[in-house]
Amino acid sequence: MHARDVLLGSLIERSARASAQTQLLSGITADFLEQIFYADRLAPGNRGSNGSARPGKMAKIAKLIEDRIIGGKIIIEHSAILNQPIIKYQPKGWKKNTLPLPSTSAMVTELAALVIFLRYGIEAGDVLIFEEPEAGLHPAKQPELMQVLAAIVNAGVKVVMTTHSDWIMEKLANVILNGDKPDKLPAQNRFALGEDQVGAWLFKNKGQKGTIVAEIPFEEHGLYETGYREVSSQLYNEWRPLSERRQEKSVQAFSK
Repeated sequence: MHARDVLLGSLIERSARASAQTQLLSGITADFLEQIFYADRLAPGNRGSNGSARPGKMAKIAKLIEDRIIGGKIIIEHSAILNQPIIKYQPKGWKKNTLPLPSTSAMVTELAALVIFLRYGIEAGDVLIFEEPEAGLHPAKQPELMQVLAAIVNAGVKVVMTTHSDWIMEKLANVILNGDKPDKLPAQNRFALGEDQVGAWLFKNKGQKGTIVAEIPFEEHGLYETGYREVSSQLYNEWRPLSERRQEKSVQAFSK
């Protein structure tokens, strides 16, 4: 395991500094991995005197992810022998033991990078690009993450994301509706955005004509019409006669 960390660190460093002809990783990938792997060292301005993350806005949002979504802490440890960073996960209630990140769920590994970025790297004025934030997340956790993204926007960071999740889009609509009168809402629901802070676009496949990109208006009734509900309607229309047929068979069997 120690050798793996050394090789990984060496690979990232060499690729990040190599020429385009000798790179083992693409420039963007190497830069991303380097920022994650050495996050607490590359951003000393975000660290306190004891090396811990400073409790600023971004660090507090990172804690929201830990408390509300992944249910544990993301920790960066350094090997005393090899001086290499090791990212670990400590589930809530565990006082001493930790898990190496590869041994955790897809949800934890997906969001660990966001926690680290928020804690050490992201500042107001930055742009955060997040591809399909719903990946690895239970449907119940997806609205929670949408609230976190709203908090990131309110902290001054521009967020660009792609999604295929109806739950994400429905929660985004609720977050905008919250912006009408946020002070009247319970404290736990005060994740609000103004309609002018959000833009949504739909990518529609037109076959040989290519892909059409069109802005989705925020409807008067407070929803984004993405077309996702058509899928639910189709599944319901398929399920209903099958369910009725099953019930009829049960009645017939009982009457016999």
